[in-house]
Amino acid sequence: MISRTVYQKTVVKVIVGIAVFVAFTGIVVGGVFIKTPLSFILSPTAGIGLILLLFSITSYLFFKVFKHRMPWTILYIFVSIDAVIGIVSRLPVIGEFVTRPILSKSVAPWVLIPLLILVLLGSGLGTYYWLKKHDK
Repeated sequence: MISRTVYQKTVVKVIVGIAVFVAFTGIVVGGVFIKTPLSFILSPTAGIGLILLLFSITSYLFFKVFKHRMPWTILYIFVSIDAVIGIVSRLPVIGEFVTRPILSKSVAPWVLIPLLILVLLGSGLGTYYWLKKHDK
Protein backbone atom coordinates (compact mmCIF):
# COMPACT_ATOMS: atom_id res chain seq x y z
CA MET A 1 0.00 0.00 0.00
CA ILE A 2 2.81 2.40 0.83
CA SER A 3 4.65 1.71 -2.42
CA ARG A 4 1.50 2.41 -4.42
CA THR A 5 0.92 5.79 -2.79
CA VAL A 6 4.46 7.17 -2.87
CA TYR A 7 4.10 8.82 -6.29
CA GLN A 8 0.39 9.62 -6.13
CA LYS A 9 -1.25 12.96 -5.49
CA THR A 10 -1.60 14.26 -1.94
CA VAL A 11 -5.38 13.70 -1.83
CA VAL A 12 -4.93 9.98 -2.51
CA LYS A 13 -2.21 9.80 0.17
CA VAL A 14 -4.50 11.42 2.73
CA ILE A 15 -7.37 9.07 1.85
CA VAL A 16 -5.11 6.02 2.11
CA GLY A 17 -3.69 7.32 5.40
CA ILE A 18 -7.15 7.81 6.84
CA ALA A 19 -8.21 4.34 5.65
CA VAL A 20 -5.16 2.74 7.28
CA PHE A 21 -5.78 4.70 10.50
CA VAL A 22 -9.44 3.64 10.62
CA ALA A 23 -8.56 0.00 9.89
CA PHE A 24 -5.82 -0.07 12.55
CA THR A 25 -8.03 1.64 15.12
CA GLY A 26 -10.85 -0.80 14.31
CA ILE A 27 -8.54 -3.75 14.85
CA VAL A 28 -7.32 -2.37 18.18
CA VAL A 29 -10.82 -1.50 19.40
CA GLY A 30 -12.11 -4.87 18.21
CA GLY A 31 -9.31 -6.59 20.08
CA VAL A 32 -10.31 -4.82 23.27
CA PHE A 33 -14.09 -5.24 23.10
CA ILE A 34 -14.59 -8.50 21.17
CA LYS A 35 -13.76 -11.66 23.09
CA THR A 36 -12.58 -14.71 21.16
CA PRO A 37 -11.47 -18.18 22.23
CA LEU A 38 -8.49 -17.92 19.86
CA SER A 39 -5.34 -17.68 21.97
CA PHE A 40 -2.11 -19.45 22.73
CA ILE A 41 0.03 -19.48 25.85
CA LEU A 42 3.81 -19.61 25.88
CA SER A 43 6.14 -20.18 28.78
CA PRO A 44 8.05 -17.04 29.82
CA THR A 45 11.26 -18.39 28.28
CA ALA A 46 9.59 -19.26 24.98
CA GLY A 47 7.86 -15.87 24.97
CA ILE A 48 11.14 -14.03 25.45
CA GLY A 49 12.72 -16.17 22.72
CA LEU A 50 9.90 -15.42 20.30
CA ILE A 51 10.10 -11.69 21.07
CA LEU A 52 13.85 -11.70 20.50
CA LEU A 53 13.43 -13.59 17.22
CA LEU A 54 10.78 -11.20 15.91
CA PHE A 55 12.74 -8.17 17.11
CA SER A 56 15.86 -9.49 15.36
CA ILE A 57 13.91 -9.83 12.10
CA THR A 58 12.47 -6.32 12.55
CA SER A 59 15.93 -4.90 13.29
CA TYR A 60 17.38 -6.56 10.20
CA LEU A 61 14.59 -5.11 8.03
CA PHE A 62 15.01 -1.65 9.55
CA PHE A 63 18.79 -1.43 9.26
CA LYS A 64 19.44 -3.42 6.06
CA VAL A 65 16.28 -3.08 3.95
CA PHE A 66 14.73 0.27 4.94
CA LYS A 67 18.11 1.86 5.81
CA HIS A 68 16.97 4.11 8.70
CA ARG A 69 14.40 6.02 6.62
CA MET A 70 12.16 8.24 8.72
CA PRO A 71 8.69 6.71 8.49
CA TRP A 72 10.16 3.37 9.50
CA THR A 73 12.14 4.93 12.36
CA ILE A 74 8.98 5.80 14.30
CA LEU A 75 7.59 2.30 13.75
CA TYR A 76 10.92 0.79 14.82
CA ILE A 77 10.87 2.86 18.02
CA PHE A 78 7.38 1.56 18.87
CA VAL A 79 8.42 -2.03 18.10
CA SER A 80 11.53 -1.61 20.30
CA ILE A 81 9.46 -0.28 23.20
CA ASP A 82 6.97 -3.12 22.79
CA ALA A 83 9.80 -5.68 22.72
CA VAL A 84 11.30 -4.29 25.94
CA ILE A 85 7.89 -4.26 27.66
CA GLY A 86 7.20 -7.81 26.44
CA ILE A 87 10.51 -9.10 27.78
CA VAL A 88 10.29 -7.22 31.10
CA SER A 89 6.73 -8.44 31.67
CA ARG A 90 7.95 -12.05 31.43
CA LEU A 91 10.75 -11.69 33.99
CA PRO A 92 9.91 -13.32 37.35
CA VAL A 93 10.11 -10.47 39.87
CA ILE A 94 9.72 -7.42 37.63
CA GLY A 95 6.95 -8.96 35.54
CA GLU A 96 4.42 -8.99 38.38
CA PHE A 97 5.09 -5.32 39.13
CA VAL A 98 4.77 -4.30 35.45
CA THR A 99 1.63 -6.32 34.69
CA ARG A 100 -0.36 -5.43 37.82
CA PRO A 101 -3.38 -3.43 36.63
CA ILE A 102 -3.72 0.17 37.72
CA LEU A 103 -7.21 0.69 36.27
CA SER A 104 -10.18 -1.67 36.44
CA LYS A 105 -11.07 -3.64 33.30
CA SER A 106 -14.22 -1.63 32.77
CA VAL A 107 -12.41 1.72 32.90
CA ALA A 108 -9.16 0.83 31.13
CA PRO A 109 -10.45 0.71 27.52
CA TRP A 110 -12.14 4.10 27.89
CA VAL A 111 -8.84 5.62 29.05
CA LEU A 112 -6.44 3.69 26.84
CA ILE A 113 -8.25 3.93 23.49
CA PRO A 114 -8.35 7.76 23.42
CA LEU A 115 -4.70 7.81 24.51
CA LEU A 116 -3.84 5.35 21.74
CA ILE A 117 -5.63 7.52 19.19
CA LEU A 118 -3.70 10.59 20.41
CA VAL A 119 -0.40 8.72 20.16
CA LEU A 120 -1.24 7.52 16.65
CA LEU A 121 -2.27 11.00 15.55
CA GLY A 122 0.82 12.53 17.12
CA SER A 123 3.22 10.07 15.55
CA GLY A 124 1.45 10.23 12.19
CA LEU A 125 1.40 14.02 12.11
CA GLY A 126 4.98 14.15 13.36
CA THR A 127 6.07 11.88 10.55
CA TYR A 128 4.07 13.91 8.03
CA TYR A 129 5.62 17.22 9.12
CA TRP A 130 9.13 15.72 9.20
CA LEU A 131 8.67 14.35 5.68
CA LYS A 132 7.32 17.70 4.44
CA LYS A 133 10.25 19.54 6.02
CA HIS A 134 12.83 17.18 4.49
CA ASP A 135 11.08 16.70 1.13
CA LYS A 136 13.46 17.30 -1.74
